[in-house]
Amino acid sequence: MLYLIFWLSLFLLVYVYVGYPLVVTVLANTMPTVQPAAVSSGDENLPFVSILIAAYNEAADIEATLANKQELDYPSDRIEVLVISDESEDGTDDIVRRFSAQASIPVRLYRQCPRQGKTAGLNTLVPEAKGSILLFSDANSHWDRQAVRYLV
Repeated sequence: MLYLIFWLSLFLLVYVYVGYPLVVTVLANTMPTVQPAAVSSGDENLPFVSILIAAYNEAADIEATLANKQELDYPSDRIEVLVISDESEDGTDDIVRRFSAQASIPVRLYRQCPRQGKTAGLNTLVPEAKGSILLFSDANSHWDRQAVRYLV
């Protein structure tokens, strides 16, 4: 019985490191490649997207981040930005409010009191989001103009 367990264990160990990669390589080289379906370029078929941003004392960066999100190549009637301020004390809330008044895409501000952290803030935003696709962003991140289209 011990011999059987030994040889079975040895076989499984060799299979994991040698056999499985070999099987996958052979299958990858022999199976026909599948071409992805053509994606419609019409904006009317694009899903609604919500970008969720958690911020804590991000006054130095939040305006540039929101401006970057406004410049994304995505229909303005199919995107929104939700910002949750985790009890910021440096004017982050005022910057977001001022920016949302003149934004081309909707920007909504939520305030989390008392301070609970980034994860709790994002969990608070999820039920408020209208989008069928949720994208999470840091308060100081800048995305390529095509990022949302590529993600969708």
